[in-house]
Amino acid sequence: CQCGDLLCSHLIPKHAYQSHSMGPISQGLISDKKLREVSQRKLEIIKLADSIISEVERITSEQLSRIESLKRRFINSHSEAEEELRSIDFKENLKDLLEFIKDLARMNSPQFPELKSKLDCLTKEVKERRVDECQLEEVQQELDKLDQEKAECLRKMGLIYKDMAKYQTAEKYQQKCLEIRKVLGNQSPQVAESYNDLGVVYSKMDKHRKAEEYLLKSLKIKETILDPQSPELAQSYSSLGLVYELMRKKSKAKEYHLKSFKIREAVLDSHHLDLASSYSDLGGIYEEEENYQQAEAYWLMCLKIREAVLNPQHNDLASIYNNLGVLHWDKKNYKEAENYFEKCLNIRKAVLDPEHPDLARVNQNLQKLCTSRSGFW
Repeated sequence: CQCGDLLCSHLIPKHAYQSHSMGPISQGLISDKKLREVSQRKLEIIKLADSIISEVERITSEQLSRIESLKRRFINSHSEAEEELRSIDFKENLKDLLEFIKDLARMNSPQFPELKSKLDCLTKEVKERRVDECQLEEVQQELDKLDQEKAECLRKMGLIYKDMAKYQTAEKYQQKCLEIRKVLGNQSPQVAESYNDLGVVYSKMDKHRKAEEYLLKSLKIKETILDPQSPELAQSYSSLGLVYELMRKKSKAKEYHLKSFKIREAVLDSHHLDLASSYSDLGGIYEEEENYQQAEAYWLMCLKIREAVLNPQHNDLASIYNNLGVLHWDKKNYKEAENYFEKCLNIRKAVLDPEHPDLARVNQNLQKLCTSRSGFW
């Protein structure tokens, strides 16, 4: 109708009585509707991008405020401030945040101004000439691409929070990422990646059944679309193996860790960190079986790679020191156990937040070790 209403048969008499002119839906109306939808999507993306930027600024501000406070204490000759200043994880968290900001910058690239300009032109042209709908579909495709860049940024925020042991916040970001990626379809590698990321977060939260559910969803996609010798497939097998360990399903854990190891051993370089992870996983299986000789052999192979490749202050290096400490503790080699626990503690004090559970865990191990030793000496 000329008044702008869309009419069905029972409304036509009322508008005809008011002498309104009526006709079929025009191309202009269709185009206007499409333009409104595309504009709404654009506003949603801009709003979420702004919220992500605010979150990054908040995290960075907290780190900088802590540094400034310690700086003042240091100037005032508080000796403990120097030690705490050295313990801040500059290299890990802030490096990750800077990488994230670089990725986010791509979202604010010329694509948004270009799309806005294109939409502005189409908005004017639709009043003057027929606009081909395929032009709007092209804009929609460009916005979909931006959606996926936004999803990748959300994923990276989730990974950062996971490494900071902020698991509920990590889950929130990974769920947002997954919701965007679902439009890619059930056979998308990106969807498989998001299922895997959520499975890992749930395992950290001790939600083992939920972790298994998401990891199996990821694995189902990967087994369909990937080569059987793909390292990404090996990663899924490894993640499931770790969850089955936590669920006390020892035979399943061993089965999946061996699947992962066979792929990695066949396709990766002998000093690849993923191969080191498989050595670590298998060491855990054999330690659980009280096959200490085999467990130590695998953990030492893992240690050899990590010491060669990683920064001496890396938390993955601390993890293998902790594992070897537990092994020697079980064997009642208390002096060796203490040496490994001390190495682990020194790294974790340097790189982790004081409230991080991994730091608490190694402190507990040392306290329990002292109790064990006092029972013998």
